Amino acid sequence: MHEPGNDAIARVEVYNLDRARDYSGYRVYWLARASNEESLNLLRGLVEGPRATKVNEHATMAIARHDDPRVSRILKNFVQQSKVEQMLKDTVDKADGDTEIQKQAVFAISQRPKDEAVPLLIKIAQTHSKGEIRKQAIFWLGQTGDERAVDFFKEILLK
Repeated sequence: MHEPGNDAIARVEVYNLDRARDYSGYRVYWLARASNEESLNLLRGLVEGPRATKVNEHATMAIARHDDPRVSRILKNFVQQSKVEQMLKDTVDKADGDTEIQKQAVFAISQRPKDEAVPLLIKIAQTHSKGEIRKQAIFWLGQTGDERAVDFFKEILLK
């Protein structure tokens, strides 16, 4: 959605185009279905651009919903940029967030340098409200080979 009177994007939402939806009150133009290439390029530009946090967050979630082999690489690249790191952490932390998107965010966090990824993965593994997300964080911790991860596993096993 654009701001009234200019072209600045104010909001990004994801819709299933196969489901009926009432767009009354909005001017919506459908030209055709976008290819994955077109969609990913547009969304990547929204995430990387100077936009409001919610626009970045929703665009990131929209990218994660694509059935495309490039999605993991795109999310990994976002994580390697510091301005996107907090957004991924926020995505993981949402108690009511989409589990699959949260799993993608945990994976993306795991691709960060160990000094950044390991403490965050440990925190997710210890405190996240969803067991599936804790399990994902534990899995990626096991892949790091980091001594802090080993200490975390010892702590869990000795309880």
